[in-house]
Amino acid sequence: MASPTTNKVPNAFSRLMEASKHSKKKSSKKDSNVSVVGVSVSSDVLDCINENPMAQAQAQAHSSCGSEVNKLVALARQRHASVVKMCDHEKASLMSPHPQYAFYPPLAELIMEPSWRDALANEVTKPYFQKTLQDMLAQETKAKKTIYPQPCDTFRALNATPLSAVKAVILGQDPYHGPKQAMGLCFSVPNGVAIPPSLLNMYKEMESDLGAKRPTHGNLERWAAQGVLLLNTVLSVRSSEANSHQKRGWEIFTDACIRRVCTYQPEKNRNDDDDDVVEPSAKRAKVDDDDDESSKLMTNAVVFLLWGRCAQEKERLVTAARSDGQVKRTLYVLKAPHPSGLSAHRGFFGCKHFSQANALLAKHGESAIAWGDL
Repeated sequence: MASPTTNKVPNAFSRLMEASKHSKKKSSKKDSNVSVVGVSVSSDVLDCINENPMAQAQAQAHSSCGSEVNKLVALARQRHASVVKMCDHEKASLMSPHPQYAFYPPLAELIMEPSWRDALANEVTKPYFQKTLQDMLAQETKAKKTIYPQPCDTFRALNATPLSAVKAVILGQDPYHGPKQAMGLCFSVPNGVAIPPSLLNMYKEMESDLGAKRPTHGNLERWAAQGVLLLNTVLSVRSSEANSHQKRGWEIFTDACIRRVCTYQPEKNRNDDDDDVVEPSAKRAKVDDDDDESSKLMTNAVVFLLWGRCAQEKERLVTAARSDGQVKRTLYVLKAPHPSGLSAHRGFFGCKHFSQANALLAKHGESAIAWGDL
């Protein structure tokens, strides 16, 4: 006899596909969401799912409904973010608390963005990731603990911002632990959720620094689409228990992510040793061509905006990368107190990091981040 979970698979998949077929017909309800096995999915994301036959086949064949739906949504969001950039794209709305599955989806399978998946291929095989982290999440899921964000959003910061496109890095601590808040991007909340105090202070500083109109929502997806990596140092949290997943392995993983940002170079540059033997002058010309080509494959500079003691502790990773001589793009660090209500008046207000970051990027030919365009 088939298990209840197995029986749900065709139904859940059918609901995804049926919803995606009709989503374009409901243009007046573009931001409506469909809940599939408790995972909130917007109409625009459903369109992307419908256009991905491989993901469809995978979901149909798999017997773990919760796991596959989360992978499907994570993939769709990654594909959607890479296409829409600054267009009027999916607006995340209120998420209902995700259900507790029989197990937590395999973490490594939720990293969908190709450059991050390749860069972290070895990292996700390490015992702390495969056992410590995965087992912790599985045990809490089995114990019916609610974990934020929902699994498909665990690596949303990576899936939304390709490694090669990173221009700026903003570090948070752990996800919001209240209902409907966490969405996988640090400081960000879905549309319709009250703007948290720290983010409101960020908006106030942005308004003062750039003269930008203060946004009326807390969704930072458009920053991510422009190359701002919005990374928490801990990527999950137990409901209503701040810092509950600290020192379980996430810090090791996100440190590795920061190192990859610092040392990233396009795949093209890693194959120089495979070149055929050529005349020195010809090889110099090829190297020059490769340099020109590689400059198009990644940003030329990255600005780290480190706010608060916990974020500033990560400066050591940037310093170490510089000293190793492996850095292929210029790294800058801007530091200020945390934007929380307790410390914003101690130096965050007036730091002018938004304009400073754009000025530093401009020195290297990078386009400005439209911070106020949310």
